[in-house]
Amino acid sequence: MRSKGTSLTTAANWATNCIVSFLVPAFLESLTYNTYRIFGSFCGIMSILIYLFYPETKGKSLEDMDLVFGRSVFVFIPDEKKRKI
Repeated sequence: MRSKGTSLTTAANWATNCIVSFLVPAFLESLTYNTYRIFGSFCGIMSILIYLFYPETKGKSLEDMDLVFGRSVFVFIPDEKKRKI
């Protein structure tokens, strides 16, 4: 699942970067300096969302992640059945 998730997020990242690279020249032509306001507002909104909704994990061990995120994690092990960690 991790490899499929990583490949999906990588594809989405490349697609988004491609769309942005095609749209920015048109935005700069028609909106001039307001283009920077649009991207600046997106950065500001994301900064607020990250501050409010993403927990700090610096200095915590892997075992402490269950406490941080508050739920059990299921891991697929090919030779055995799924087990709860």
